[in-house]
Amino acid sequence: MSFGPAGQSGAYTPPPPADVKRGRSPWFYVGIGCGLILLLLVGSCAAFSVKVASMMNQPFNVQQEVQKLGVPAYPGAQVDETQSKAGRATLQIMKGAMKATQSTVVAFRTDDLSGEVFAFYDNSLNKAGFKQVRGGAQARANQHMYVNAKSRSMVMVQVQDSPGEKGERTIVVMRFDGMPEETLRSLEAGGAGG
Repeated sequence: MSFGPAGQSGAYTPPPPADVKRGRSPWFYVGIGCGLILLLLVGSCAAFSVKVASMMNQPFNVQQEVQKLGVPAYPGAQVDETQSKAGRATLQIMKGAMKATQSTVVAFRTDDLSGEVFAFYDNSLNKAGFKQVRGGAQARANQHMYVNAKSRSMVMVQVQDSPGEKGERTIVVMRFDGMPEETLRSLEAGGAGG
């Protein structure tokens, strides 16, 4: 007869292994987090698409929109309803970035050169009390910016060659009202155009 530890008889039997509960790998939680982020991203894109589609389907009253713009339409230009709706949708989505209480956009098509278009708006907006500014980081050759600190308004005019239409240009006129005075003064301080 053999004796085990502490006077027990029989062969030595080691104790059963302790129940060790292993936690999940950190990669499991990383995978869950990435999956949730991906789900949020896909959901946001879907919501964005639905919002844009909804805005594009809203009626567009040409006379009303041009009147709201408060800027003369370029002589002989035709309103581009599709581009105007796309611009309106973009402004709605970017609403917080411009810090304006109201914004309006109308797009036109013309065969005239961009220099002629800018000369017209430089003259018209100057007569209406707007001052052309360089716009700091936003200054671009195909865009002119005008501010009227008194009325707290800003107008941007862009002229672009129309894709697929040889010799035709798209004029996009955007107006932002209720702009913070400090934003307008900062733009004015950026330098007058001319």
